[in-house]
Amino acid sequence: MFIYEFVGSEFKKVGRTLFEGKVCIVTGTASGIGLAIAQAFAKENVKVVMSNVNESKIKAESSKIGADYFTSDLSVQKSSKK
Repeated sequence: MFIYEFVGSEFKKVGRTLFEGKVCIVTGTASGIGLAIAQAFAKENVKVVMSNVNESKIKAESSKIGADYFTSDLSVQKSSKK
């Protein structure tokens, strides 16, 4: 998530994160790809808000990476308008 430049024979960080100062809302974060994306953003010190239908899993995972969370079932239109 940082800007890199090829210097000599390796890549070096040359810029700040592309998401610095932003809030990233990631859905489907109880496991799998959604969780991995949330963890990657958090590792780069990006403010992360996690969303998932399973509150117990998302609560546990969000506390591990210092993210906020909300529960929502995006397959239900009323739930996604909260």
